[in-house]
Amino acid sequence: MVKPKLPKIDIRYEEIEEAAHVADTYGEIINEVVDEIVVRACGQLDEAMADIQDVVSQNPVDVSDLNYFIGYLPTLLYFAADRAEMVGIQMDSSSAIRKEKYDNLYVLAAGKTIPDKQAETRKLVMNEEVIESAYKRAYKKVQSKLEQADKVLASLKRIQTWQLAEMETQSNNSRGVLNVKRNRRQND
Repeated sequence: MVKPKLPKIDIRYEEIEEAAHVADTYGEIINEVVDEIVVRACGQLDEAMADIQDVVSQNPVDVSDLNYFIGYLPTLLYFAADRAEMVGIQMDSSSAIRKEKYDNLYVLAAGKTIPDKQAETRKLVMNEEVIESAYKRAYKKVQSKLEQADKVLASLKRIQTWQLAEMETQSNNSRGVLNVKRNRRQND
């Protein structure tokens, strides 16, 4: 059985490097826009997460700090969720704007064939496409932060429960309650 010969691929490293540079440049632009949107939507939540990280890294964790964040975090999540929906609306709007501009420019495109007209029109709506992509990424990022913050809240509640149980055990030990219970079991 004869194996077919694969065509030789002509790799031009300069073109690859140039394409990578262009992709990096566009990526940086989109990242800047995404970061700006996410900070507006989740800035307070991010600050609270940094504070929570400081609190939970302490040993032992201060119960009053836990109580504060367990009470405060749902409020932050409430307002951040509202801002997330605003980002979703902006995402939908940017998509509609891009599509409308594309349609309007497609009619005016000078190409003779459909692919020519599409190519010309895509070039003219590149900025709108970048903004649409940025809002899509920002929306995903905000949603992810909300999900993670919800997990942090659940973790804080578990730490609080553990801390309270530990405090109760220590209190019972200091009063000799556990020793009395053990002595009763041994005598029974």
